[in-house]
Amino acid sequence: MSLIDDRALFRDSLAAALSTVGDIKVKPASSAEAGADLPATLRGMHVVLITMDRPDLTKGPCGAVLVRVLALEARPAVAVIVGRISRALRREASRLGVDALLTTENGLSALAEDLRRLRAQARP
Repeated sequence: MSLIDDRALFRDSLAAALSTVGDIKVKPASSAEAGADLPATLRGMHVVLITMDRPDLTKGPCGAVLVRVLALEARPAVAVIVGRISRALRREASRLGVDALLTTENGLSALAEDLRRLRAQARP
């Protein structure tokens, strides 16, 4: 799984935490790293998890990467993780074609289970 976030402490901590829950292997990257070589970032990935800390999913550097990933014809499943999920955010994610909108409020084990489920449903 590719994890894209611009907050190094959060990105690295989440990657380390997810790696401890068993079968989830995480390749962390900043939006600049992912955007510079998107094919390499996504190569071999079944899921890309992009973290957002803003109400508009298309704004900011991570939003730009999200838009690019969603525009790809052949792409991994895309999950976006946010602090709180509002109706407006749910509508926007659906409109954009995000495969899963997840929240940090549910904890690590719930997040890992959601990501496993998404990986099982991912496109080949």
